Amino acid sequence: MKLQKQKLAMLIATSLLASTAFAATQIALHPSISLSTKTGAPDAENAANKGKIVRLTDGTLIAVYGDAVNVNFKSWNYSGDVYSARDVFVTWSKDDGVTWSDPQNVSNSASQTDASKFYDSDGNGADGSGGLAPMNFYGDTDKPNIFAPGNGNNVMVTWPSKYCPSGVQGLVEYTAPYLSLDPGVIQVPYSCIYAARLVNTADTINLIAVDRLTDAERDAKSDVPRGGGGGNAIAWQEDPEGLQPGDAEGPGDGGSGAKTSNGTDVWYSWLPNKTFKTDSWSTPVAVTDNAPSSPGASRPNVFISKHPESPGKAWAILAYEERKGLESLAGKYVVYHVFAYDKPTSGPVPAGAGVIISDPLENGRRVRFVAKGTPGSADGTRLMLLWKQGVEDQGGPSDIMGRVGHVPDGWDPLEPTTTSFGWRPQDLTPAVVGSGDPATALGNADPLNLSSANLDDRSTDNPIDDARAHRAIVVGDSIVAGYSYTPDQAVARFTTEENYDFYVRRSKDGGQTWDDAQNLSNLPKDRNAKEPRLVGTPSSVPATCPTGDAWAADTTNIHDCQNKAIYYVAWGTDLNQRESISEGTIDLDLYISRTLNFGETYEEPVAIAIGSVDLGNNNGESQIRMTPDGWYSYTSWMATTDEGKGVDFVRGAWQELTGGGFCSYNPGGRFDPVLPALLLTALGFIGWRRMKEHRQQ
Repeated sequence: MKLQKQKLAMLIATSLLASTAFAATQIALHPSISLSTKTGAPDAENAANKGKIVRLTDGTLIAVYGDAVNVNFKSWNYSGDVYSARDVFVTWSKDDGVTWSDPQNVSNSASQTDASKFYDSDGNGADGSGGLAPMNFYGDTDKPNIFAPGNGNNVMVTWPSKYCPSGVQGLVEYTAPYLSLDPGVIQVPYSCIYAARLVNTADTINLIAVDRLTDAERDAKSDVPRGGGGGNAIAWQEDPEGLQPGDAEGPGDGGSGAKTSNGTDVWYSWLPNKTFKTDSWSTPVAVTDNAPSSPGASRPNVFISKHPESPGKAWAILAYEERKGLESLAGKYVVYHVFAYDKPTSGPVPAGAGVIISDPLENGRRVRFVAKGTPGSADGTRLMLLWKQGVEDQGGPSDIMGRVGHVPDGWDPLEPTTTSFGWRPQDLTPAVVGSGDPATALGNADPLNLSSANLDDRSTDNPIDDARAHRAIVVGDSIVAGYSYTPDQAVARFTTEENYDFYVRRSKDGGQTWDDAQNLSNLPKDRNAKEPRLVGTPSSVPATCPTGDAWAADTTNIHDCQNKAIYYVAWGTDLNQRESISEGTIDLDLYISRTLNFGETYEEPVAIAIGSVDLGNNNGESQIRMTPDGWYSYTSWMATTDEGKGVDFVRGAWQELTGGGFCSYNPGGRFDPVLPALLLTALGFIGWRRMKEHRQQ
């Protein structure tokens, strides 16, 4: 009876909202809380780093972040900025984000160091003349990443760390950033990759193991954990010459791993899901084969998907950017692989080889993709690949390019020999020739230009506009792509007369045709949109919504039924500054919105957090999760105040803006009796019908 009341209430509410084209809905936010208050101070500064959040199918929320632990444990970066070493912490909520566990330290390396080794932190030499004396380098961790595969309870957390007791840890030296006739060098040890395995239970999160996957003989960066079907995998890059700083030509702070030395490879390790608790990660293998004289590969992305022979099998998709390695050809290629998740040196077609999917004559980088286990029913859409591409490198203007993968005729989801279809290079459109040879790859069809007015435009057709921060979701055969865009990059960089806004565009037929791009942020010129988010609703929960139908008799929780028409959008803002007098990135506000009809209309954006230039209140790096029906949202972000940097969190819920009634939250609004009256009438009818049925038995 209770469930039927819930379903009827939702039906009435949805029908009323639909009559106004969803214009009268908005997200109502609870008061925000900090997830990192119990780490950092008082033993060290509040220096939380790179918070992430996931939601498991049982509703458990898990957040991961880095934070300092003790002011006496020091580390520093390639610029000589000294700070307290950080550990990786995990905290979770079993009550929809109302309360959270005490943070659990899963790395425990910030207090670790080789006391016999001393490193120059500022380039002032062995005696520290005029600066800091050489110091021990403590086990600082870089940004953590988290992934929880499918409908299970296994959770992976990965991170690079400076604590690598292997005996072969390398060292990189950077020129000190100060004017001197004889500048010294800043010494930084190489990083290694760690992976923690955790298992969710009804009451808690159990830490199963923490494994070190590399030995720091090369400098590791850009770790990506993924899982699905029957397998789990982690990919990362290793630079034999150490992490290379950027050239300050792009929007980032440098040191992202995008700039590589010759011989930088992408590495890969895997673990069967059925032995997640008991087995060890495989011996890492290099997927690329870059010798010291060869180019460097960087910033990998991975996808693991189901296979008909699961839980023992799965397919892997791997993509990355690779420097061309020729002085006459600046920039990078985007390279793509498909293989059985536990056989990274072999694959369907071509066997184990990487395929160039970008234009070999241009600079392609920052590849991202969205892949699906089940293709769209009408057009067979199974994959969306996105990357930045332009003629220039070093932060020059670029467009967002893409290709879509479709299953061909003859695909059989139960036939192992065909289950990679839709992901193979020959299944991509516009077509690629399927070669890792740049000369042969010149035969690739031009990719879709998603940030241009015309999809078949080359990047040179408009050489002054710029797009970045690309995102996408794929639902059935419908695709939404988003990106930050300015019509004139030079004006946006060197003046405040132009800025970046967040745009989206849709395809309803598997990428064959696309709507015009739509500006969602519409910011004033003194603000830029940054770090946009596009997040679709997760799949239905089999235990509580077996058929995916909220109205089915065996559905026990309607919020666990996926509403594919809903997706969330969000973006941050930063102060638009002239590059010549820039004070560095100044993050400001965060906004969130949602569509209830797959992009036909959007709700009025709501500010999650407001920043202030004068007060030093900065907000960025939002992460969004939601229930499968899109009714409740869970958002975390990095917040900086005069007390330091922390991870903040807020819960949200669907509201009707007309005030009063079911699922409304508008304390200042007047009471509207229409919706409650309809609801009471409907519930009264159900009660009368049940009583009548009982009397007839």
